[in-house]
Amino acid sequence: MEVFNLRCDPDDARLLSDDHVAHKPRLDRLARANFRLPAGSLTVLDSGRYLHRVSPVGGTGTRWTACSFMARSLTSDAMLCWG
Repeated sequence: MEVFNLRCDPDDARLLSDDHVAHKPRLDRLARANFRLPAGSLTVLDSGRYLHRVSPVGGTGTRWTACSFMARSLTSDAMLCWG
């Protein structure tokens, strides 16, 4: 897993989730942290603000991923979770 040194404000988070954004950052120019995650690992990442990617599985292994998302409601009076 790589987490890039690129933090987006909530209003600009479309950059992280929309492949059709015209002005994408050059990943080769960004500092990053690399993590090797052993099987069974749990990671928590503010993926709505930090650009990240998960590298492909090598060899014959299978990757199972379960994910969930949390966000405040538009009125900020509730925390929503889905996944």
